[in-house]
Amino acid sequence: MKARKKTEGRLEIVAIPVGPFVMNCTLLLDRDTGEGIVVDPGDEPERVLPVIREKGMKVVALVATHGHLDHVGRAAEFSRALDAPLGCHRDDLFLLERLEEQGALLGLGPFEPPRVDRILEHGDGIEFGNLRFEVLHAPGHSPGSIGLLGEGRLFSGDVLFQGSVGRTDLWGGDFEKLERSIREKFYGAGDDVVVHPGHGPTTTIGEERRTNPFVRGAS
Repeated sequence: MKARKKTEGRLEIVAIPVGPFVMNCTLLLDRDTGEGIVVDPGDEPERVLPVIREKGMKVVALVATHGHLDHVGRAAEFSRALDAPLGCHRDDLFLLERLEEQGALLGLGPFEPPRVDRILEHGDGIEFGNLRFEVLHAPGHSPGSIGLLGEGRLFSGDVLFQGSVGRTDLWGGDFEKLERSIREKFYGAGDDVVVHPGHGPTTTIGEERRTNPFVRGAS
């Protein structure tokens, strides 16, 4: 699938659907400074890295919204190629350590567990260029799922999708926690905030708060 590019002021967003699960590996770029981050370096570095080079993008960090295979399966390769540190929440470290087991369950592999260079906590800032995104710990899909909020955008990983939510039948999943995360961490961000999920098209907080059949309304 083709990359989807959006530019709002100095922030440029390039979503590249990768791998058999069509996961959105997303580049966030400060156009004024050339610095950026890669959100969910899960697969197909052979497609993503040329885009980064073409843009002359200096990647200062890789961020995993959670530890499932489709989001981090090739993170070690990305990290080496870009000489960039990987960050994720501590509660999903066990998933990264079990990449081979995740792959075996799906008949995929082999996979190299990546080194995690930064533990991300709720309220931490991810900074690149003159931009800053806030880490929102949002457990439920996985124990260490996070979202990134900034510049009127929320990168929601597999917590919240257009018209749907993340599955909770995998390791550490819990629908009650997922619902609480969406209501308390995401829906309060503001109705105009654009949501960029880990799979599928963008939506808005307002649209999901009003119409999402799984989690509606405020807290």
